[in-house]
Amino acid sequence: AGPLPRGTAWGRYVILEHVGEGSMGVVYAAYDERLDRRVALKLLRPKSQQADTPEGRGRLLREAQAMARLSHPNVIALYDAGEIEGEVHLAMEFVAGQTLRQWVAQTPRSWREIVEVFLQAGRGLAAAHAAGIVHRDFKPDNVLVDSDGRARVTDFGIARPVQQTSPAEIPREPLALSETTTTKGSLLAGTPAYMSPEQLAGRPADERTDQFAFCLALYEALYGERPFAGDSLEVLTFAKAMGKVRPAPPESRVPPSLRHALLRGLAPDPALRHPSMDALLAELGRDPAQARKRKVGWAAAALLLVAAVSGAVMLRQRSLQFCRAGPEKFAGVWDDARRAQAQRAFAATKLPYAQDAWTGAQNALDAYVGGWLGMYQEACEATHRRGEQSGALLDLRMACLERRRQEVRALSDLFAGADAKVVENAVQAALLQTPLSSCSDVATLTARIRGPEDPQTRKRVEEVQTDLAHVKALTDSSKYAEAVPPAEKALEKARAAGDPAVLADALLALEAPLRGMRQPKRAEPLLNEAVSAALKSRDDRALATAMLEMIWVVGVDQPRTEEAHRWAQYAEGAISSLGPGHDDLETTRLRAVGSVFQNEGKYQDAVRFGEQCVARWQRMRGPDSTEVAKALNNLGSAHWAMGAYTQAAEEFHRSSVILERALGPRHPMIALSLSNEAALVAKLGDPASALKIHQRALELREASLSPDSPYIAESLGNIGDALSKLERYDEALEVTQRALAIFERALGAKSPRFATALNNVAEIQLNRGNYEEAVGAASRSASAFAEALGPNHPNVSYPLLVEGKARLAQRAANEALPPLERALSIRDAAPVSPEEKAESAFVLAQALVASGHDGARALKLAQHAKDLYAQQGKGYEHQLQEVEEWLSTRQIALTRAQAP
Repeated sequence: AGPLPRGTAWGRYVILEHVGEGSMGVVYAAYDERLDRRVALKLLRPKSQQADTPEGRGRLLREAQAMARLSHPNVIALYDAGEIEGEVHLAMEFVAGQTLRQWVAQTPRSWREIVEVFLQAGRGLAAAHAAGIVHRDFKPDNVLVDSDGRARVTDFGIARPVQQTSPAEIPREPLALSETTTTKGSLLAGTPAYMSPEQLAGRPADERTDQFAFCLALYEALYGERPFAGDSLEVLTFAKAMGKVRPAPPESRVPPSLRHALLRGLAPDPALRHPSMDALLAELGRDPAQARKRKVGWAAAALLLVAAVSGAVMLRQRSLQFCRAGPEKFAGVWDDARRAQAQRAFAATKLPYAQDAWTGAQNALDAYVGGWLGMYQEACEATHRRGEQSGALLDLRMACLERRRQEVRALSDLFAGADAKVVENAVQAALLQTPLSSCSDVATLTARIRGPEDPQTRKRVEEVQTDLAHVKALTDSSKYAEAVPPAEKALEKARAAGDPAVLADALLALEAPLRGMRQPKRAEPLLNEAVSAALKSRDDRALATAMLEMIWVVGVDQPRTEEAHRWAQYAEGAISSLGPGHDDLETTRLRAVGSVFQNEGKYQDAVRFGEQCVARWQRMRGPDSTEVAKALNNLGSAHWAMGAYTQAAEEFHRSSVILERALGPRHPMIALSLSNEAALVAKLGDPASALKIHQRALELREASLSPDSPYIAESLGNIGDALSKLERYDEALEVTQRALAIFERALGAKSPRFATALNNVAEIQLNRGNYEEAVGAASRSASAFAEALGPNHPNVSYPLLVEGKARLAQRAANEALPPLERALSIRDAAPVSPEEKAESAFVLAQALVASGHDGARALKLAQHAKDLYAQQGKGYEHQLQEVEEWLSTRQIALTRAQAP
């Protein structure tokens, strides 16, 4: 009913007095009889809603595990952890002192005193990060300061290993901003007032999350107020996401350099914060006065001081002008009037998912503009640094931010006149804005953003950059054909300007829609030239981008996989030279290399890279981003290829759920993941469920796409496959022939998709017993595949196998051998699944026996098929049994035939 009374025995500890309470536990001063010392004993709160749950005990034990991994003078030492009658306890170092919040409020303190104590706490956090631990709830109440002024970080109750941080969900009930919260069934944990934007948005936490909370707490201690205004969780969340830091109080004596370091740690985008706690502490530890003494001689001190003051005044005036102009730069670009115009355009398309698309796109672009404004303000603060170099760097950062603003303008213009294609790709386009981190990379800014000195050349370059913003908006909206003409004109202007940096940009801008249109032969020479131009301009980001695109062009769109791996190595080097803040490029590299491995049939490597890609996108964009959904779709394809069907089906399902959350339940993009999921559900033996999923995918596509869309034909083909598995062959043939007709009208009779649908018709005719029709359709399909993809492409083997089976069913075994031999030859040399290799080997073995040819080879092929099916394990029992029974019968017959 209340605190334990003095003298209560708790195991080997004797309660001395009640000290206080935290979010999850009650703390007592206690005496350790065994080691004869005073300790702080922490127990779960008796009336805590989670006190008697496994979750509650688990959280306290995690605190013990986290603290046990640390040994640092600025972290509370853990002596013991245990459990008595189901209640967990921790025995910790007893600190006679007060919380950091109490210490700051106790008496007026100079900024140097405050920073010194916070530096100690920061070293404790840095030690935790070095041990792989994220605190997730750093605040002044979770730091103890003893009588000697030594600070110790405590209360690791919601700490997590870095690699195991999980996404959170914002609870629906109102929260006190200073209250520590952990809601049942939710992974949101921490104190909202000190939580980072990524925590409040439900994204995973890492070391930079603690950095944000640390800077917020230090800001509060230095200025007497928190950096973000807001009396409710919603207002506070918005302010943090937009980077709306209060101006410094006029009477503040906090040095500008110190404020600059704090503002960087409070950046909305984690990538824009300090690289680590150690880097932040190094910035905070620099004393401006001491730095001046080291650099300035005593004889010239007065003169330099006057110059410094004059320069500081000028820079501050300039900074204030920039800061006031920041929001105004989005007037007519992305303000209330432009949002209303875009929303009307989305609604005018009458697409069933238009409102969902608008909401997602608006939120994504709002967040990006908020990050832009935060960086703009941070750049203003950077002008408080002394010297001309600061002003020059500011100019470069402002030029970079202006380019990002032009990209927002171009996309906003598309949204304001949106058609169906723009609405379909709106969310993705809003998420594909160039990362703002590119405007904080000093090396790239210095080498790249400065641009040509000649005013006329500079003007031409700026015109090209404006044109390229429009091209990017079209490309990101998947309007590839429309993007090519303006991209070609921009490239002509870039060549005339003679600046290698803008030339690299223009080449990449034209290559992107060409690759989207699957034209690798036109894209490849542009990329080679882009690499050369990027090297000349010393733009490592453009260089890395060109190399990444080359991986796709030569190793995914074309079969030159060895060359693709070389480009991947070059790209890795270019990305590493950029330093922190370019995670998007490295994640793109992982995705591209995984796709190359899949093309090579190295499915385990494809899975390994796919898993890394999923994890990195989850960390960068959050668990419900479209990038995570696409990465899961790719990972599912890799698991499917290696025969891990259950795992693949789960990944496809997760992908469709994420897309539904991100884009709304009626967006046609969801149909792709649904189709993949349904195909595997059918393969796992449940075609009835697969049919329902395919039918939903078709409904999504029919509601928003034209009747002759290839995507509708794709769904019809999938439905036909499910009906065929249910032995509803007449229905299957009818919908598959509808799909075939759409593919022929939309793509032509020589397209791979038409060939696939024709092969499906052949399989259905085979199952119906119409063998001549099956042979005819299969023969046409094989010819179409060979003409479109080459005679030895794996897809050619599918209709060849159907033709061979139909010939066998007609008892024309000799006529079955040529297509079956060719199918096996293609599959043995291609990166196809073991199941497909096994099927070809076994059908050819049957044909060899039926035609009276080489019984020994037939047995060898069948044994090989048996081994392949056995390796696949669960899900292939029926095929394995069929091969084993056939082998048993044929081995007896062969033995008799060979007997004297």
